[in-house]
Amino acid sequence: SPPAQVLARRLLRLGLILGGVVSLSAAAFVTRCPGLFTSDPAVVKQMAAVAPLLALGLVAHPTTMSAEGLLLGARQLTYLARAYAVNIVLFLSALYAVATRGMGLRAVWVSLCAFQFVRLVQFSVRGVQIGLFPWPGRQPGPQ
Repeated sequence: SPPAQVLARRLLRLGLILGGVVSLSAAAFVTRCPGLFTSDPAVVKQMAAVAPLLALGLVAHPTTMSAEGLLLGARQLTYLARAYAVNIVLFLSALYAVATRGMGLRAVWVSLCAFQFVRLVQFSVRGVQIGLFPWPGRQPGPQ
């Protein structure tokens, strides 16, 4: 419905704005004020190395949560349950591979970023499919 689309547009926009603010703030704290977290130079170095991935993941997180909440409100429970099941298998497998192959902290953060963006794409596509999220050339309402 048009009111639901208006709400969806507002929440997604707010999520994107908040994601940008939180992302930049987190990256700034990690790189500019590492002493707030640790005094160990090795940890500070690792924090700086993964700060861009931290920022990238945090850009997507609020928008992903907004999209997920909108799908919950639209009662897309079966879709969400299936998406959660697929994501658990995929991303726990990815983290298992990272751990068993000793791929390091950067690979963990790459996996976490991928987790956020895959979920954002899944939820966005579903939102468009059911007419909740506006898309150019697409009629509102269930298809």
